[in-house]
This record gives sequence, structure tokens and C-alpha cells, in this order.
Amino acid sequence: MLRSLGLWLERLRPLWVGAALLTLVAAEARYAPVGMAALAVLWAWSGVSTGRWLGLSPLALPWLIWLAMVPVTLWATAAPELTREALAALAAQGIAFWAMSTWTRNDQRMQWAWGGLMLAALALSGLSLFWLEWSGRLFAVPAAIRSLAGGPGPLQGEVVNKNVMAGVLVGLWPLALAWAATPWERGRLGRQAAGAAVAAAVLAVLVLSQSRGAWLAAAGSLFLLAAMRWPRLWWAAPIALAAGLALLVRGGVAAVMQSDALGGLDGRLELWSRALYALQDFAFTGIGMGAFRRVIPLLYPYFVFEPTADINHAHNLWLQVGVDLGMPGLVAFLSMGLATAALLWHALARGPAGVQPRRWFLRGAVAGLTAALIHGILDVVTWNTRPAFLVWAVWGAAVGMAAWTVEQQAVAGLSDRSASAAQEA
Repeated sequence: MLRSLGLWLERLRPLWVGAALLTLVAAEARYAPVGMAALAVLWAWSGVSTGRWLGLSPLALPWLIWLAMVPVTLWATAAPELTREALAALAAQGIAFWAMSTWTRNDQRMQWAWGGLMLAALALSGLSLFWLEWSGRLFAVPAAIRSLAGGPGPLQGEVVNKNVMAGVLVGLWPLALAWAATPWERGRLGRQAAGAAVAAAVLAVLVLSQSRGAWLAAAGSLFLLAAMRWPRLWWAAPIALAAGLALLVRGGVAAVMQSDALGGLDGRLELWSRALYALQDFAFTGIGMGAFRRVIPLLYPYFVFEPTADINHAHNLWLQVGVDLGMPGLVAFLSMGLATAALLWHALARGPAGVQPRRWFLRGAVAGLTAALIHGILDVVTWNTRPAFLVWAVWGAAVGMAAWTVEQQAVAGLSDRSASAAQEA
């Protein structure tokens, strides 16, 4: 009975998962426990319906650790309302990851997921005209674009941090580039043109955002995508790295680190030092998800910033995960990254060379996730922000497709060995 119900719900997964994500992204903070409970129920239902409770093998244990840390962070926090809001975002990330990793298990579904993520990138690029506060220190944004901020749109009268939007879009941009580079069997020119158009739209927003972290991430992901296509480019990696460092030194590290919110390098270094203090003092529990803005100024006062400065995160992805969930959460996050890297490397190195769309999707996902990690050096966009679930959807789709590819390789290997044994007999 449960298995039949699970198979029936499987057919409707895009509908109810989309509804759950929209609810979590738009809902108030008090619904966060509901979201986390839904994540646990979805995992349990997947185990009952498929018979594989740890179907993601190396990635299942870190998620279980994160679920176990939920009551701990609710107990440790000094700002329950902020923690509930952060948990709502984490629940959206978890549901997006779980749904994509268990649903994207063949080439047809991969193309649907790929196309959906590209449409999301295009939609965000268009809505950025109304959502973002267009300002910057490098060049003046045209007045016609600046006048659109807070205008008609789903968030009329509101503006969204441009670094947040750029950090999410830079994780989706390589997927559009990969779509444009894929040698499709049907409708090749039309599909490639569509991918190029989406990539151009996203790139325009990234340039206008003047987010230096997004620019560095885009450059790194572009080189990685090209190197996976033309492996000889790996020999140019030291030259590219040296050129990047030269430009960084010439332009000034402080200029690259410049931020409207933090000022410059001194501000970032102070935030990072405060995060390290908190990680040392609250190593096992963290200070509570989302409680950074409330706890850090009280326990570790700022010197560079005003005492009343409202800074809600450490501006470094790994430090923020550790501050929120302690060393158990940070170790789980790092292990997820390492396991994903090993899985994707195995799928790309030994996967079927003839299935070009799959290879290009995995390449684009690798480049997109790398871009998110590069951006995470300077900001915390893919952790506890409302649009972060899109990057986690990319992560889940990549894991699902890579795991399915590895499974197919194993089945093919067993078939070949069985056929060889039969011939010898």
C-alpha cells in the first residue's frame, strides 16, 4: 500500500515539491519547523517507497547530521525568531536537493530539470530589473535601469541585495553555457541559441551588479567549463592563476574586497576573526542558525564597524556554516562537498562518451557548483537565503544524474562479465 502510494506520488512530484518550495520561500518564520518536519517525512517516504533508506549513500549521512542538529540549534540560539527563519531557508534547500537528486535519474528527466533551471535563471534575470538596487563603485548604472528598482513586479516597492542575486545567478550561468555548447541531436541550432540567450541575460545582470565575488566566480567557472571540454587547457591553469593574482595585486586587494556594506578588507577580516572566535567558543552547538547579527556584536564587539551595525552573516560560506551549526555541521557540509566531487569525477571520467547532453549537463553543474563555492569565499548567498534553493537544486540534480550514471556503469560491467563467463563456459 505504501509503496503504491509512493509510486503514485512520484508522478506528481514536480507539482507538490514546487508547492512546498514556494510555501517555504514565501512563508513566515514560524512555519520553519513544519518545513523541517516535511524534509524528514519526505526522506522517510522515499525509503518506504523505494526500499532504499540511504539511497544517496555518501550524501545521506551528512543530511542526517543536519537534521539531528535542528533541535540543537533551536536550543542553543539566543534569537529563536531569526533561527526559525533560517531553518525555513534550510528546509527549502533540503527539499530542493532531495527532490532533484532522487528525481533526476535518467536523460529525459535531466533535460527537464536542466531546462527548468535555465528558465529560473532567465526569470530571475528579468525580475532583477525590478528587484535590485542598482548601485556600484566601478561604473554608473544607466538611469533608465536604476529607475526600475522597486517598480512593478512581484515584490513591488521592495529591493533585493544585488550580491545575493548575483551569487545565485552565477551558480546557474554555467548551465546555460553548457546548454549552448551541447551538440543536440534534434533542434540543435534553436536549442543552442536559447542557451546563449539565457547566458547573455544572466551575464548582463552579473556585470551590472558589480559584484566582484560574482565576477571572480564567473571567470573561474568559465575556465573550468572550457578545461573540461578541452583538457589541454589545464596546462594553462598556472598561467591563468598567475595572471589573476597579478591583476588582483595591481588592482589592489582592498579594491576587490570593497563592499557597500563592509567597506573594505579591514571589515571582512574583522568579521572573519569574530566568526573564528564564535566557532572556537561554540564548537559543538554553534550559536544558532541566523543568530549572527544578534550574538556576535554582544560577545565579540566590532571595532571597524559602528556598534549598531546590522551585519547578518560572516561573509564567508564555510565560516558561516560552522558558526551556525558548530563543527558537526561544518564537517557534514565539507563531507558533502568531497563526496559530490568524487561522484561527479567518477561519472565524467568513466561515463559514456557518446551521451553528449549528459556529459555537458554534468560539466555545467560542476562549473556552477564551483562558482558558488568561489563566491562563498566572500559572501554567504547559498546558505540561508530565500533564492539559495536554486543552487541546491543544481547540486541535487548533479548528484542524482552522476549517481545514476555510476549505477549504469556498474550494471554494464556486470553484464559484460556475465557475457564473458558464458562464452568461456
